[in-house]
Amino acid sequence: GYFSLYEKDGQYQLYASEILLDGIGELYKAYEQLKLKLENEGMFDISKKTPLPFLPSNIGIVTSPTGAAIRDIISIIKRRFNSTNILLYPVQVQGDKAPFEISEAIRFLNQNNIVDLIIIGRGGGSIEELWAFNEEQVARAISDSIIPIISAVGHETDFTISDFAADFRAATPSSAAEIAVPDKIELAKHIDQIKYRLNSAIIKMIQSKKIYIQAVSRDEVFSNIEKKILNYSQSVDILDRYLQMNMVSILNNNKYLLENYVSKLDLLNPAASLLRGYALVINKQKNNMLITSINDLEKDDIINIKFKDGSVEATILNIKEGI
Repeated sequence: GYFSLYEKDGQYQLYASEILLDGIGELYKAYEQLKLKLENEGMFDISKKTPLPFLPSNIGIVTSPTGAAIRDIISIIKRRFNSTNILLYPVQVQGDKAPFEISEAIRFLNQNNIVDLIIIGRGGGSIEELWAFNEEQVARAISDSIIPIISAVGHETDFTISDFAADFRAATPSSAAEIAVPDKIELAKHIDQIKYRLNSAIIKMIQSKKIYIQAVSRDEVFSNIEKKILNYSQSVDILDRYLQMNMVSILNNNKYLLENYVSKLDLLNPAASLLRGYALVINKQKNNMLITSINDLEKDDIINIKFKDGSVEATILNIKEGI
């Protein structure tokens, strides 16, 4: 702002263009500036949030080992689902070292992949006491986490940058524990209700199908089913006999045709002529040409004469025409 002097009566006036609370006011200003910066980067985008597991086997808690928050979280988780494993990563939750330790705890749990869910937080306090959860390095560690994170810092009215960066914001550490695991007793009741509805649905379906089958079985089509089966069985027997008779007939016909073809082949078989006293004459000097006429021979040709039981070679000395 600025001062002005009213010269007429010598009065000074203070004009304020902006008013900030001393100390805390600067923290609120830094909080809003960082929130706007990270929001513009898309860090708080709902679509980028990782869904929480329905029933985590191992939960990592990043908080002070001596605060009330860890006692409340352990007590509630064990009461709701006592088989869940809890791993405490002790850190400072306020002071200069707190932002670094919280960020390192988140990175360690991610690198070792030993938990299914992470809860970070602390009990209530002033803005200065909660300030570690408003630091940029903590927000970026939360945003980079592959494991889903629940932020549970302070009381229900307290909002930190970590709440916006996390996958889920719990009003208090106790609320985070209730969100993290289902109530085993309520879950068992719900399962029993589902089983009851499922059994009822199955029984109803079976009864409906039974009524349908009974109605169908009374139909005329099914009342004579046995008679129809017998008729079809007789038809099959008749067809089987016809098939056997046709197969025998086909085989006999093919046998007759085969024997006929063999007889015809025997008539054309040169070896059959040899059995009747004939011989085959081949001219060896003319590429083993079969001699069928005296005109195929010349004097001094070497011929091969094949009989039924062997062959002889001869040389043509004379060629006489006529029989």
